[in-house]
Amino acid sequence: MLINVTYFTAGPRHILNATCGTQSTEVNAAIMAYVDALQFPFLCEMLGEEAGAEVEEYLRRVDEDETEANEEMESLCKRLRQSFADYVFYKIIGENNTQGTITGLVQLKCANAYVAPINRQVQTWNRMVARNRLIKSWCSSEDCKVGGIVMSDKMLTKINTLNL
Repeated sequence: MLINVTYFTAGPRHILNATCGTQSTEVNAAIMAYVDALQFPFLCEMLGEEAGAEVEEYLRRVDEDETEANEEMESLCKRLRQSFADYVFYKIIGENNTQGTITGLVQLKCANAYVAPINRQVQTWNRMVARNRLIKSWCSSEDCKVGGIVMSDKMLTKINTLNL
């Protein structure tokens, strides 16, 4: 995996009850389910389908101890991690104040009052875009040894509260 739960335990991406220890395993599992589901689409948006698939396969082999760390791939992955954490957080806060049921969506109830997530989503997305622009510059430089990278314009475009 490109990231883990530690990216959501403090700071601007803090998720309540996300921990590095053995507590809150349900919250941690939910976060990692998002990471697992979003990693490949993110890599394809950031790198193009071919390079995205190559990085995804590299990460799988490293996770399963089937290969040694590759300096060029690790350099790229290091740059992608914070951006991917923002991408995951953007998706989580946009999707988790309702729950799907067979009859439609229902708003979740809890002791805390809910607020619309759009302002936080905009801040998170735009922080990610700023990082992505730096990544794009690096990918265009001689320092990047991974070839065939084609970044989607979507990942370089800031949004506002109207999602425009």
